[in-house]
Amino acid sequence: MAVEFQRIQLGWWLKGNCKCSDHTTCTNFTVNGELGFRCRCNRGYVGDGFSAGVGCRKASSKCNPSKYMSGHCGGTTRVGGALIGGIIAGAIFMTGLALLCYIIQKKTSFLKSRKSARHMLAEAAGSCSIPFYSYKEIERATSCFSERHRIGTGAYGTVYAGKLHNDEWVAIKKIRHREADGIEQVMNEIKLLSSVSHPNLVRLIGCRTERDEQILVYEFMPNGTLSQHLQKERETGLPWTIRLSIATETDKSDVYSFGVVLVEIISALKMVDFSRHHSEVNLL
Repeated sequence: MAVEFQRIQLGWWLKGNCKCSDHTTCTNFTVNGELGFRCRCNRGYVGDGFSAGVGCRKASSKCNPSKYMSGHCGGTTRVGGALIGGIIAGAIFMTGLALLCYIIQKKTSFLKSRKSARHMLAEAAGSCSIPFYSYKEIERATSCFSERHRIGTGAYGTVYAGKLHNDEWVAIKKIRHREADGIEQVMNEIKLLSSVSHPNLVRLIGCRTERDEQILVYEFMPNGTLSQHLQKERETGLPWTIRLSIATETDKSDVYSFGVVLVEIISALKMVDFSRHHSEVNLL
């Protein structure tokens, strides 16, 4: 950034030819057709420079702030410009320092959040007996998460189809990073699905919770989920007779869970949809 300042010098002049005192520099010029002159004391001298005035006398060896600011102490440096330059440099320095502090604070906050997330995931992993897969195994199963393996995208991540060691098809959900609430959601899902066994629930086969990657491995459902059929993501939707049949059959389910599924069957809407109004994200 360049800052340029203009300086205006005020002085007085007399008509006619030069009539300056000793130790001066005389400048002739014409104003409105009239000849005029101006006198200026040489360096090291002070005064008006005119022979009819006070002339020029040797400057005192002592410099006071006023003389130094006006450049009458034997030098050509103007303190005003240096002072302004110093203020600008100081402002730039303080701005840079504030920006650096902000970056360090954000970095520290991020590291604390990540450390807390890892602790939460370690807790969840320690409380269940499902196997853990390496990141290379997951990459190999999905061909490095290629688009041709992608089978769906939801509010919390993307689901890919893949094959693990036994050539069995599995559904691999790569969780989208959502700060603390996303980590908590993964932890709750691991705890819930690893402790519940129900014929109508998708079985959790394994997971991956290291290197800032949260990945869940489920059993693969080649015919799609109930939600996909209700929302016509698969086929043309479900008629009321089949919906009624599903409702009268949803076995060994508690009242709340049954109510949740029943609302979804009746409405054919997603239980959680962030594209809806914020007060209607959760269908319940």
